[in-house]
Parts: sequence; structure tokens; C-alpha cells
Amino acid sequence: MSVVKTLLRRADHCVRQSTWKDLALIKLCLAALGMLLGLAVSPRKKKPATLAAGLVFVPTYLLLLARYLPLLLWAGTEEPED
Repeated sequence: MSVVKTLLRRADHCVRQSTWKDLALIKLCLAALGMLLGLAVSPRKKKPATLAAGLVFVPTYLLLLARYLPLLLWAGTEEPED
């Protein structure tokens, strides 16, 4: 098995063992890292960096929203199916 496949398999296992609180901490940590990296970008390179960040953010946000929105709108009495 390749190194990448091994890392991805272990990451999947780690996420299955995590709670929403663990994932929230990861997201806050990555958001803070993004802000620190954004502050480190030189003024003349801010526009390309902002464009690159937007091009990553928009599609990933839409994909996450498409997966999460049905759970928000779900109004049944049983747990939703995966």
C-alpha cells in the first residue's frame, strides 16, 4: 500500500474516532493558521493570494453545504441515514 493511501486510511480512522468538538478544534486551528499565513503575504501578492483562497473556499464550502444541508432540514424522529 502506498504511503498516501496509508495516511488517508489512518485519517479516516481518526475522524471516525473524533467527536464534533475535536473537528471544531481542528477547524479553528486551521482557520487561525490561514489568518497567520494571510498576514505573512506581502502587500503586492495579496490579490493573487485572495483569489487562490477564494477559488479553494467556494467549491469546498458548496460541497460541504450540499452534504450538511439535508441534515439541517431533516425533521424526522429517527437518526438520518448516511
